[in-house]
Amino acid sequence: MTWEPYRPPRSEDDATPIAASLAKVIRKLGAASPKTTASVFEQWESVVGPAIAGHVEPQSLVDGVLVVAADHPQWANQIKWMANQLVDRLNEATNAQEIQRLEVRLKRPNSAK
Repeated sequence: MTWEPYRPPRSEDDATPIAASLAKVIRKLGAASPKTTASVFEQWESVVGPAIAGHVEPQSLVDGVLVVAADHPQWANQIKWMANQLVDRLNEATNAQEIQRLEVRLKRPNSAK
């Protein structure tokens, strides 16, 4: 990728809507569409259920990988076993096929007490 300086449009007809510009940047970064990402975060609890949602939360969705954080190793293991099923459910719930796999991480303990 080469760096090009910003050049203002020559006329109003040449202007690009901000949404189109953002979508282009997001695609270049490998992120999922904003609509899909928002939908995953908004529908997380309804897809995984309140028990899991209370211990596991989505963190990011980039290059088809949904990263989630679990607050305990047991919850991380549970999600790893359910990963393929959750990917299918989330893709169905978002009407997209942008999630290809799920990656589970442990949340860092809160050191500030």
